[in-house]
Amino acid sequence: MKFSRRTKSALVALCVLAVLLAAALVWLPSIVVRQLTLHYLDQAGITATIGDVDVNLFAGTVVYDDMQASAAEGERIAIGRLAVALEYAPLFSKRLVLSHLAIDNSAIDIHRGTDNTLRVGGYPIGASSSDNSSLDWGLAVEQLALRGLRVHYNQPANGNQPPIDRELILNDSSARDVVSWEQNNDVPVDADMSVGDGRIRLSGNITPFGDRITGHIGLVTQRFALEMIAPLATGTSLRELSGLVDSDLQIDFEYNAENALAVTLQGEAASHGSALALNNGPRVRSSHLSWQGKIDMQLLRTQGQPGTIASDGTIDAEGLAVANGDSLQLAQRAAHWQGKTRLTLAAQATELALDGAYTVDAPELKSGAATLGSASATWNGKLDGKFGTNTSNLTIDGRIEAQTPHFSSATTQVKTPRLTWQGHIDTALADRTRVNTDGRLDTGALAIDADGLRTRTAALGWQGKIALAGMNDIDSDGRLRTDRVTLSSPGSLDMVLSTIDWQGAVDIDTARHTRIQSDGSLNAAALTFDVPETALLETGDLNWRGSTDFDIGTLFARGARGRVIVKNAHLDLPGQPLALRADRLVYNGAYSEQPVGGALKLRMDGDMVGQNFAVDNTALDAAWLSSRDTELYRLVVDGVNDIAFDSVSAKGVRVLGDTDTSSAVLQAISASARDFRLTDLADYHLGNLDIDGANIHIRRDNGGMGVMALYFAGNDKNEDTASASNSDGPVESSYKIDHLSMTGPQIVFNDVAVTPNVSLRGSSLVFNLDGLDTGHPERDASYRLALDVGEYGHLDSRGTIAPLATGGINMDIDAWLRSLALEPLSGYLNAAMSRRIAKGVADGTLNLIARDGQLDGNLDTTLSNFRLVDNPDQETEIVLGISMDTALALVRGQSDTIKFQTAILGDVTNPYFSVRNLVREAVLAGLRTTIMSDYSPVGLLNKAKNALLNIGSSLVSDPVFFVADRDYIRPDDRPYLGKIAQKMSDKPGLRLTIQGHATAQDAEAMSLFGSATIDDDNEAALRALARRRAKSVGDYLAARDVAAERFTLAEPVIDRSEDARPRATFTLSGK
Repeated sequence: MKFSRRTKSALVALCVLAVLLAAALVWLPSIVVRQLTLHYLDQAGITATIGDVDVNLFAGTVVYDDMQASAAEGERIAIGRLAVALEYAPLFSKRLVLSHLAIDNSAIDIHRGTDNTLRVGGYPIGASSSDNSSLDWGLAVEQLALRGLRVHYNQPANGNQPPIDRELILNDSSARDVVSWEQNNDVPVDADMSVGDGRIRLSGNITPFGDRITGHIGLVTQRFALEMIAPLATGTSLRELSGLVDSDLQIDFEYNAENALAVTLQGEAASHGSALALNNGPRVRSSHLSWQGKIDMQLLRTQGQPGTIASDGTIDAEGLAVANGDSLQLAQRAAHWQGKTRLTLAAQATELALDGAYTVDAPELKSGAATLGSASATWNGKLDGKFGTNTSNLTIDGRIEAQTPHFSSATTQVKTPRLTWQGHIDTALADRTRVNTDGRLDTGALAIDADGLRTRTAALGWQGKIALAGMNDIDSDGRLRTDRVTLSSPGSLDMVLSTIDWQGAVDIDTARHTRIQSDGSLNAAALTFDVPETALLETGDLNWRGSTDFDIGTLFARGARGRVIVKNAHLDLPGQPLALRADRLVYNGAYSEQPVGGALKLRMDGDMVGQNFAVDNTALDAAWLSSRDTELYRLVVDGVNDIAFDSVSAKGVRVLGDTDTSSAVLQAISASARDFRLTDLADYHLGNLDIDGANIHIRRDNGGMGVMALYFAGNDKNEDTASASNSDGPVESSYKIDHLSMTGPQIVFNDVAVTPNVSLRGSSLVFNLDGLDTGHPERDASYRLALDVGEYGHLDSRGTIAPLATGGINMDIDAWLRSLALEPLSGYLNAAMSRRIAKGVADGTLNLIARDGQLDGNLDTTLSNFRLVDNPDQETEIVLGISMDTALALVRGQSDTIKFQTAILGDVTNPYFSVRNLVREAVLAGLRTTIMSDYSPVGLLNKAKNALLNIGSSLVSDPVFFVADRDYIRPDDRPYLGKIAQKMSDKPGLRLTIQGHATAQDAEAMSLFGSATIDDDNEAALRALARRRAKSVGDYLAARDVAAERFTLAEPVIDRSEDARPRATFTLSGK
């Protein structure tokens, strides 16, 4: 077929057009895509270059080679090769389907600014845009491959948050079947990434589209840098996250923009050189950390809800350190944890909850100036903690065991080899640390040093509550037991307690200096309380109930109020020969030693009860005073210069214990005293002293008054002289007693300084003393004394005495003797005149007056049956060449009595005054007077008259008369009774009945108002007086060798006749 030229020209044109159209279809898409891409990046503010673009519309492929884009900040995206394979779909479907997307040999810069803005390749992610329209297109990728992708992440320093500069390399990663319009589309993913020397491999499935983004991924890391995941924690208060991690984990996550990001990790991981820090303060570091278990995380929560991390598994750590500002620093060499953990990442504070078992080596906790540490520790229980900026709060429940724990602060150090705690602890660590505990604490030997106070204990057990405030204030309330406690403040106090059981409250405050206050009860097996150079108290069992207050400052002030019971107490006073002891002692009241004027002042106010109490003279190893039972009421001490008590009563009293025998100078059944006061350790005042059932033992030897000379060594007197009072110097001590009353069954006096030894025994003692005051030596003290002497003798005395008067002793004494046996006094006559008494009885009166030490007295006595021991070699001239033996024979009458009168004169202030010479001169003077009167012409005539009158009188025809209200034998009746005794000695068959009579005269003498009426009120007293009169007569005869069975005491008679005289009558029978 032939074509026309025009036709041929048209066919050629069509072919050329076809060729041109074919060329356009091949090359034009590449140019258009290239220009569109550059235009889009330029509109986004990114400068880009593209090396080559290959677009195949027929195959549906686009390939970019050597594509680079950079932002004004210098961040870039470099893509070596980007290959896209498209599948055509109708335009109205608005779906872009990629059968293949591959990126090879690419690099991306990612930057997070200080304002937390994230830029990828310089393009802000999440930045706001004025164009809110949406293309509403879907995207599907059948195959996604990333090979050789380098991601460079950069984050500058921000406050305390260090900078991050890391590169992540995705070696070979892939995903399949990515379909954006299918919300439940499950996308398989695989990745192999490296970060520096680290490597990450993951595989699994994710659901990236829809409202819920989920994933199930297996993750294996090798030396993965934790800094790379720090950007993911924005909004969680994370300031620092670093370290290298090796892990094998299964990760499940779910993200819902309206809820949170939930991540679950399960498997194992180990980190090296890891660190975690939060913006609100807490910081954790570890040289090595391994974990195995499960972790559940809730992050990126809405509405300000804090993120949480919960785990269950085991953790092993080495070189672990936890800090929260200055409020908390915890270091541990090695630690092991097994249990559950929950961490709440709030903006203001981080919360931590633990439940499990924890073992740690070399833990050390610091808070401010306080440090707590140990060699090792284990804990099993629960912990709740809250950590804010420079504040930490911990609540711990469970059991803690620690080896060699120790605690130290600015003023306190505590150490023990072991510690076990079971209970509850609340701790607030801030500028002022607070710790509250409630549980049981057991320790080994405990050492506490606090502000100069040293405390040491044996094993200790505590049950109760303890509260610490600022490490300077410790309050406790509970029960403490230990075998031994020592408390020492050098130079001030040393105290040792054994087998202690304490229950109560204790408050220890060391803010300025240590102050310890307590309120409770204490039981101990032994106590030693030593105040150096002041006092040493040692006891056995001790029981205390009350409050104490120790203030350990410049002076160790102390105080107590309550009741203390001790056994086997012993108090020594260094530098003083004085000690106190008691088998049992109870004190109820207040005690304190408080600073006054730069020294401690002792104060006491309370009552005291003691058993087997004694005040010892340590120089003699004997007791000044002891009692079986003692009760002291209202003891008040206002400094050692003012000591007083209201009253004291004692039983089984011993005064001035004998060092050679089991006796004492004074032993009494009971004693009581009232209104005592000691002033300036010198002036003693006692209102009233009553001693009942007294046994008095007095011994005189060559050293003085025996035991009393030992006790009062500084006041010894020569055995033969009475020293005068010193009128030139002041009296060191003064003694005042308003009233003294003493009764007792026995008084014994032994004088071994003479030969033969003098031994006198008295009974039925009644003694009263009023108004003794040595501080006013001129004042007279009055006294009354009644005493049975020997078997039948009796002594009555009354008068006044001022023993320390300025010029010498003043006294006015009257005494009445009845039936006093003379043979026991033989040693004194032998010492004075070298003659001994064989036998004899004395009755009489003594009046002794002294003024300014000058004696002026008179002795009027009758001696019956008086005989001296024969001594032919010793003769004493009495008068006119008459010897003593001759004189006694001359004056002894038919009644075998000697009437003896003598003056007693002397000057006791004279240093040569001698009691021995006084006796000698008194005896010689009395015999001279008797001889000269009885054997003078008048005396002889008087004797003859009396003999004639007695010829016609019956032996017992006359009564014996008495002074009203008295039972003494009058001097006038002594010769008469002497005759009766003589006759009964001559006639052994005679028997005598004696009957005492009381009369209205006695009633009148007894009455305070002088009434002579005899009635029911005084009848018993009158009958007793009549009975004593009959006994006095019987004793008088018995003392003169009349056997007691030869006379009978008849029933007493009360004679109501107005003119009846007080008397005793006789009835004689037998032959």
